[in-house]
Amino acid sequence: MLAVEEITLATPANRSRVTDLTKAYLEEIAELGSELLPTERTLAAFGRFFDGFVSGQWPGAVVVCDGGFTMAGQLGPEPLFDTKPGPMAYGFGTYVEPRWRRRGLAGAMRAVLRDELRRQGFGAISGAAHHFNGAGIESVRSLPFRWHQVIGIEEL
Repeated sequence: MLAVEEITLATPANRSRVTDLTKAYLEEIAELGSELLPTERTLAAFGRFFDGFVSGQWPGAVVVCDGGFTMAGQLGPEPLFDTKPGPMAYGFGTYVEPRWRRRGLAGAMRAVLRDELRRQGFGAISGAAHHFNGAGIESVRSLPFRWHQVIGIEEL
């Protein structure tokens, strides 16, 4: 069912493509009710995540293919938190373009991401899905997570 040419670790040459996919992701979740807005500041932050992970400045990785991307890692030179299985990476998004959905692409990309994070010494990954994103929740629930927290946003 999965029919993409290649799922790979991103390189600097993929930055424009991942930026376009990130913008589509942010716009889609904003329409669904996300507090996270598709502003230039937000896009710039995702760009810094991409640059840090792809350059090796920060531990982590970006995985890309024809139909989407996923990224996870640590914002800084080394992991901040340890878990029972080892240092924890944070998931910063998985996005699959609508025309590629329901083909196992998110899971296939996450498998490549998990392998790379293990190679880098991570022992766990923290992931989340927006409460209003049914497909995202379904995707995350298909993973072997041990649920341990609920995250909310408080206006200041």
